[in-house]
Amino acid sequence: MKMHSSKTNKNCFSKLDFFGTSFTFMIDGSEKYYTKTGAFLTTLFFFFTVTMFFGFGMDLFQRKNPRVSLNREIGEYISYNISNKDFIYAYRIEDSKGLLYDDKSIAYTEVFYGFSVLVNGSWILKNYTKLLTKKCSDIEDIKDQQSYFNISLQNWYCIDFNNLTLGGFWDGNFVKGLQIRVHQCKNTTEIKCSSQEKINETFSNINNLFYSDLSMFVQPQMNNFENPIKTNLQNFYHVLNLNLNKKKIHTFKLTTMNNDIGWLQSNPQISSVFSSDSITNDFNIKDPIEQDIVHYTQIYFGNKIDTYYRSYTKIQEILAVIGGFAKFLHTILAIVYYYIGNLYKTLFLIKNISFKYEETEKVNIVDKISHKGIPVLKSLWMLKTKKCEKVEKDELAKISLFEYYRTKFCKARLKTYKNFKLYEKNFSHTMSIVNYFEFYNR
Repeated sequence: MKMHSSKTNKNCFSKLDFFGTSFTFMIDGSEKYYTKTGAFLTTLFFFFTVTMFFGFGMDLFQRKNPRVSLNREIGEYISYNISNKDFIYAYRIEDSKGLLYDDKSIAYTEVFYGFSVLVNGSWILKNYTKLLTKKCSDIEDIKDQQSYFNISLQNWYCIDFNNLTLGGFWDGNFVKGLQIRVHQCKNTTEIKCSSQEKINETFSNINNLFYSDLSMFVQPQMNNFENPIKTNLQNFYHVLNLNLNKKKIHTFKLTTMNNDIGWLQSNPQISSVFSSDSITNDFNIKDPIEQDIVHYTQIYFGNKIDTYYRSYTKIQEILAVIGGFAKFLHTILAIVYYYIGNLYKTLFLIKNISFKYEETEKVNIVDKISHKGIPVLKSLWMLKTKKCEKVEKDELAKISLFEYYRTKFCKARLKTYKNFKLYEKNFSHTMSIVNYFEFYNR
């Protein structure tokens, strides 16, 4: 079979054509030549891509390792409508064994709610009310708090915050606060006290009494998806002494969580809790008999706000990261396969495209080498030697016939190193289908 090919017009003007018409050479009905090696590399690429998706996506699926930032600010003083669901403060008098001391003939507690406003530079008392002293078990919603904090408040007193508003401070223009007083017993119409000797003995260094309270402190747990700003109750003790009037200023702040739990788009959810901000202690010397207040705690809700911003990895972020790694891996595999694929393609063409030449057509190798080295393999193909005929009968040799000629036969016939390098350039590495047909049809 004798095939002819026409030369394309490659004048200088045609090289300006950047619209050039695409040309596709089909192999087995496809525009690409597929190999098992390419399939293996594709499978390897797919495996690593899927592995990276699950590796980077675990934080997304399991909602772990969020990005967290904290913003602290001083806001305006405002009044907060407190409820027992939002806040808890428990207190009691304890003996030296840590048990509730509830003998009012020795000592007892009282709770007051105060409301003052600043008018023309002077503080005016608007409301000062004594609240009922209640056991925690008698307060509404306390069961939910006990379950949340995993604690029993059966032997504690609690402040009933329902219908109370708290906020402000003395450096603002209003203040709404609470005061919890601890009194040594003094005879009144309501309470009959024990003897002074027994009171002195109870408050002595041998059998001390303590003021104990439980207050809320925030405990950030940002890896906890359900409850990131969980609070706990911390216990503080203050020894009571008949010769001292102890004072404790306890302020609370608002802690807010701005939680973006969206998978694709932002989906912020905001929640807030009250927690302890600062505690200041002081004392004054007092008359052990005439002055009955041995300890009092002032509770204020200030203007400090802690805001936590928490956001989780979104799916588009994962795809962006995986895309970068996948592109890098794809480039590496493409470079590796470029040379392997070209070699397989060339061997496939040599094996499957056959040419017949007339017996009388003999070619002088030395003469043809001068023409850019292209007819060399054609000349070798036409040499009907016994060695070639033997090789063509071997199936394995047919598959690697191109390589056989290159290493065993052609190299021995090429006289100069320069011509051999020219052969390597045209056929071993950069052999295109056009060169292939031109080579066999000259």
